[in-house]
Amino acid sequence: MTHTKAPRYAFLMQGENRDTFFERVHRFILPYHDGALLVAKAYKTAKEAFRGVKRKRGERYFEHCRSVALIGMDLLGIRDAEVIAALLLHDIVEDCSSEWSIELVEREFGQRVAALVAALSMPTGEFASREERQSAYHAQLLAGPPETFDGKLADRLHNLLSCEALTPEAQWRMIEETERSYLSIAKERGILFKELKQAIAARRKALGTNVKAQA
Repeated sequence: MTHTKAPRYAFLMQGENRDTFFERVHRFILPYHDGALLVAKAYKTAKEAFRGVKRKRGERYFEHCRSVALIGMDLLGIRDAEVIAALLLHDIVEDCSSEWSIELVEREFGQRVAALVAALSMPTGEFASREERQSAYHAQLLAGPPETFDGKLADRLHNLLSCEALTPEAQWRMIEETERSYLSIAKERGILFKELKQAIAARRKALGTNVKAQA
């Protein structure tokens, strides 16, 4: 019997849904195991938290949350239920702060999931510039749990693959920040380095050589 190889970026396809997501999960966690129940709770929580919110290109914001978790499972081979839950929830405090805090994530999902979500959330407070805030964020990532960069680089890869609706200026900022701040870490730790390089090359090609001068 021959098996058709799944597309490398299957998580970008519109056919992805709850059933296909949990088909993956249940390959390594039994459906009624505590870990599977934790992932199911995180999936439902993220979906409800972002209900009605859309990304720039028109799809539900939740598609990004799910795609980051799918990158974790499909490309990084993550089989840890708490890490998968954190990937689903990685934007919930940063973008749904009126409803969700790190303390609430900890009460609902435990200390380890909360620590990962906290490390992945952009710091709040007053900063003199965007650069200063980014610097604080990068220091926070480095100080986070060991799996923090799995989440951050999965998030960045999906954003690069799906940012075509952003302004050219915003896309160039993402490319340059990735090259400046994340590629060396991806290479050193063996996390999505090739995939990020390919996504950057594709994004540069789509933008064209003369757009950067206008940005």
